[in-house]
Amino acid sequence: MTARDARPSRPHDTPPRARTLRALDPTELLAQITLGLQDAPRDSLALVGHRDRCEVVVTTRSELWPLAGEDAAATLDHLIGLLRREGCTGAFGLVVLGDGRGPAGDASPAGPAPLGGPVEEPADEAAGIRLAVRVLVAARTEGFDIPELWVLAHGRAREVVVSVPAGPLEPGTPIDIGISDPVALGDVGSTLVAAESVLAGEQHRVDGRTAVAPLRSLLLAGAGRAQPRPLPRPAITETWNIARASLRALDGPVGTGDPERWMTACEHVRSFVVDLASPPRRDDFLVRLLGRGQDAAALADGDLTRLVEDPRCRPHESIRAGGAWYEALREMEAVTRPAVAGSADEGDAELRAGWANLATVLALAAWWNHRFATAGALTDEVLHAVPDHSLARLVAVMAAGPVQPGWDPRPST
Repeated sequence: MTARDARPSRPHDTPPRARTLRALDPTELLAQITLGLQDAPRDSLALVGHRDRCEVVVTTRSELWPLAGEDAAATLDHLIGLLRREGCTGAFGLVVLGDGRGPAGDASPAGPAPLGGPVEEPADEAAGIRLAVRVLVAARTEGFDIPELWVLAHGRAREVVVSVPAGPLEPGTPIDIGISDPVALGDVGSTLVAAESVLAGEQHRVDGRTAVAPLRSLLLAGAGRAQPRPLPRPAITETWNIARASLRALDGPVGTGDPERWMTACEHVRSFVVDLASPPRRDDFLVRLLGRGQDAAALADGDLTRLVEDPRCRPHESIRAGGAWYEALREMEAVTRPAVAGSADEGDAELRAGWANLATVLALAAWWNHRFATAGALTDEVLHAVPDHSLARLVAVMAAGPVQPGWDPRPST
């Protein structure tokens, strides 16, 4: 690609559907850009062109290294002109170093030469901030509105802003630069952009290639919350089987099926997890889960000491790692896990309580499979959210000991 190349992408070939873009959130911007380009930006200046901050018009991706060389001004003029020809009055943007999460890649064989001369590590955060300043100054000079520009590196984002005197910029004009504190970069699959794209049935790569992230984004956005519970309540195994079947129905590339499947899956998964918020229902499910393949009365009273003392109590193949029940538990835990500790939606307390019980049940299944680290990590998350969760505290002690299950997973010799 030459120094003047950029890769534009319109949101849709047909008239675009309305979509909410939270431009103040760098993760939402990253999701919008990934959806618009159908690829995750890397070592790029990525811009979401807007019309009067009200309508997304086009998405572009440009290599970073031309922005640091002698032709940077011409490159930026060309890019701004391209956006204006598409009908944009401004843009929201990201300077993405590497993939924004891990170590940055090589921007070019020779590397960029940021302001003030060459730098030995061209893709570090400081160099990215200098490139962002160049973009903002060029936009200010051209009267192009860039209200949000973030630098993404090492899993975090920093917003960069500039303040310059009114009127034409002359060489040597003082520029005030503001840099925000770092903000943790979130999961793009859990964004509002991802949720709305799933409901629209769009092909996208925001979430990778599984159903977990788009389903999670829909649930976090409130999908399925208003569904009434049937009375009398069905057996917990019935809601479990319905939820598992809904997950299986989502197999296949994201966006290739009826969006109604996603809403149905949201309703069924949420119904099961909310059901688990009730301790008696959770305990009923736990006994049925652990009792699969066991003597009918082995765990009828929920006494977990049998799992420690009796080597004949072995997890059913469906509850072993990779088994159908274990994997469904793992997916549902990932789908319903609160987005950020301490910032979960207070209006969905039942879902959070159900998730805590679900994660604890999964942790116990992991412990039974001799996966003590997995069990410990899960109970750590539960206890961070619900410090007095008694079952999670018990499983955490069993995992940390570790208290060994009675059965030996090693093949007999």
